[in-house]
Amino acid sequence: MEFGIFLSPLQRFREERMLLDGLADYYEIFPSGEEDAELLQGEDCKFLVHLPELDGPCFETLELVRFLKVEKVVVHFKTKKEMKDDEKISLLKRLLKRAEEYRVKVCLENTIEDVETIRRVLEAIPGLMFCLDIGHANLFSNNPIDFLKALSDRLEHIHLHDNFGGNSEKDDLHLPPGYGNINFKDLFLGLKSIEYDKTLTLEVSPRFPIDIRIESLRLIRTLLKEN
Repeated sequence: MEFGIFLSPLQRFREERMLLDGLADYYEIFPSGEEDAELLQGEDCKFLVHLPELDGPCFETLELVRFLKVEKVVVHFKTKKEMKDDEKISLLKRLLKRAEEYRVKVCLENTIEDVETIRRVLEAIPGLMFCLDIGHANLFSNNPIDFLKALSDRLEHIHLHDNFGGNSEKDDLHLPPGYGNINFKDLFLGLKSIEYDKTLTLEVSPRFPIDIRIESLRLIRTLLKEN
């Protein structure tokens, strides 16, 4: 398994990368424009990119980051403005076709959706993969284990962070693991049972100091290797 960390804002990228001292196998980033992409060109490290919403500059960002030798991108099904599912599926098909031209995998991340909604989208788009956001799956009456059991055959990427549950986007706290109420022990056992060996990003809010995020990443690596 490869372990990464979400770094933002990108202006602090080099400083935080130095503090991580090789602990991360890759860095997940959310480039907001051409300046961010240019900032990272020439860096001798691996990136994974979180794209904007489908109704935002999603396609433009894909064009920017293809020069960073990105192998995977993540995108939400949820959009800023209200759209029908069929419209979003159509956009996802276009995005996937463009990404495949660049040999980039597209991973659909769960946000407010339940398991069946994500399953329907994946069934409609055979080449689309799944990003399990563990924190999001603990909200809106969902359960991370249900997502893992139902969609493990399409699981390509994981976002890991904690919260206390809830039914509002305000409850999406992006806490370090252990700060909320998510049962990570069972989740890690579940990952072992499916022999998950792909990518996992620690997606803790940058409002937490880098030393706390580093300690969390070190803990995750240790626990998953033990399991």
